[in-house]
Amino acid sequence: MSHSSIPPLPDRVRYALTVPQSVLFADISLRGSRRSAFEKVFGTRYEPDFIIIDDGAMSWDFTGDEAFAKALLGTAEPLAGIRRFIAAMGSTARAVEKTSWLLSAPSNRRESAADLLADLREYWDVYEQHMTSLFTFWNVEELLSEALIQELKAIGRDDDVQGGLQRFLQPSETNYFALERRHFARIASRFGRGSSSGDEGLEAALADHVANFGFLLAPFNLGNPPSVASLRERLEEEATVKSHDGPLMDLRPSVLADLSDRARELGLLAQELTFWKTERLDVMALGDARAASLYKAAADLLSIDTDNLFAMCRDEIDTSLEQGAPIVDDDTRRGRLDGYCLALVQGAIGFYEPSRGAPTAESDGNVGLGSSNELIGTAATTGSVTGRVRVIADLADIEQLKPGDVLVTSMTRPEMGVGLDRAAAFVTDEGGRMSHAAIIAREMGKPCIIGTGEATKVLRDGMVVEVDADAGLVTILSAADGSGG
Repeated sequence: MSHSSIPPLPDRVRYALTVPQSVLFADISLRGSRRSAFEKVFGTRYEPDFIIIDDGAMSWDFTGDEAFAKALLGTAEPLAGIRRFIAAMGSTARAVEKTSWLLSAPSNRRESAADLLADLREYWDVYEQHMTSLFTFWNVEELLSEALIQELKAIGRDDDVQGGLQRFLQPSETNYFALERRHFARIASRFGRGSSSGDEGLEAALADHVANFGFLLAPFNLGNPPSVASLRERLEEEATVKSHDGPLMDLRPSVLADLSDRARELGLLAQELTFWKTERLDVMALGDARAASLYKAAADLLSIDTDNLFAMCRDEIDTSLEQGAPIVDDDTRRGRLDGYCLALVQGAIGFYEPSRGAPTAESDGNVGLGSSNELIGTAATTGSVTGRVRVIADLADIEQLKPGDVLVTSMTRPEMGVGLDRAAAFVTDEGGRMSHAAIIAREMGKPCIIGTGEATKVLRDGMVVEVDADAGLVTILSAADGSGG
């Protein structure tokens, strides 16, 4: 693989978000974005020209990709193409779940490198096929959202559009995020906040919670699942004891009875796609958690730790197990652990010189605000709150978020964990109405404004802002005073 500078990218390739991830995960995600994967999963001859993963900062053409829309839809009506996408995504997700469950069975053979490699290849194959939806989901989201908005406007339901399409964009099923919150809320209700380690049954309940849901906070072959001690600290958080035992929404047909047949059909499809927004990622994390014993066995056979194993690509691990020793030297692996750039460029996957940081833009805190000190985005929920800004650029900083702060970030993601509970509102640079931030804000009942384009560049820690999600408007009420640090 090469290590040259990244070639010039088309203007349509844009930075989207930064998500820490292992080399192995990045490599498999790019392999799953190649033409061969799309042909196998969707029967379409499509491949993105460029996807760049630079120290976790991901850039690709995530809006208006006409080539993808044409390949997905063909001559079919949009609803048919979107249904086909959802069906394929559900099928590949269940394959990851089932295969990882099968290969994690204690009776599975791992004594020899050949047996282990056969298991890993089986797992990697289904994982790659599921990756076809990782980047293209955003394009499908855009297609469906636009079709729904146009239909609602045509039948005079502008109020639904202005309200962030809330009744259409609740998950059609309970996702893992909601299940985790409900389960933890029950622990908090049973044992109470501030319970000591000596409380009868508490240790067992928290250990059970880690076993069932720890994968949500340690995805993409990185990070560590929460400990019993960290969950006990979480019991102190006021927001986490809010009950979430009720259904996410009422899905009776009468809920959408006031709409046209097409709007109702689009709405139900949007609910299904919204469910898969987070589910497709959580399935990957769950699969990796189940496959942990396979990776540990592979690392042991190569006399390295799992971090060093995850610093290699699929083919490198494959060949290493065949030869009985790592084919990537220690210095190279250490360098990749410090930072790497992996890219799919016109059909070829290769390493490039990392930029050592996500794309940033210097700002004095007033860029794009004008004289009104207002920032405009898209309303994902309704409601209004006033709070102090906390800009989170790095996942490690999430613990600095205090209850009542306004979380400002490029995009939220599941591993932000309890930090999402503390925030009074979410404001993001990117994302659509089916983004993680939008879905979680609806689940939590918090104001959320998405797609501002520049919130992390304009807003600064310590600023006091009003987040008016009804209007899709963030208004700076006072400048940063240093107290937010």
